[in-house]
Amino acid sequence: MDDKPSIAQAVEAAQKLGDDELRQVLEILSDELRHRYRRADQIAAAALRVGDWVEMTQGGGKKLPTGAKGHIIKFRKEQVDIHFPEHGTFGVSAVALRKIDKPPAGCPKPEPDV
Repeated sequence: MDDKPSIAQAVEAAQKLGDDELRQVLEILSDELRHRYRRADQIAAAALRVGDWVEMTQGGGKKLPTGAKGHIIKFRKEQVDIHFPEHGTFGVSAVALRKIDKPPAGCPKPEPDV
């Protein structure tokens, strides 16, 4: 049997904490969540290479919709730089990407030389 507390029990316990104690718990949880996201990004990025074509599986805001397609131009510490021909170049989390086949026509609007 699993001896983890239920979510309801954890919330109930958190409600009984003072402000400083709750702040400490939230800092610990924030660090843990940040670590898990970073690890998920590393795992997702390991399957990708510069030049691969990808599709956004999660929306990137108003300028970069879900389903936008582009190709990887560079890997950075926290993000992957992607050139989206219809939208420009953006830094995106690797977990928001899905590898796809290269379009038959290639890139209709190559990224500008910087």
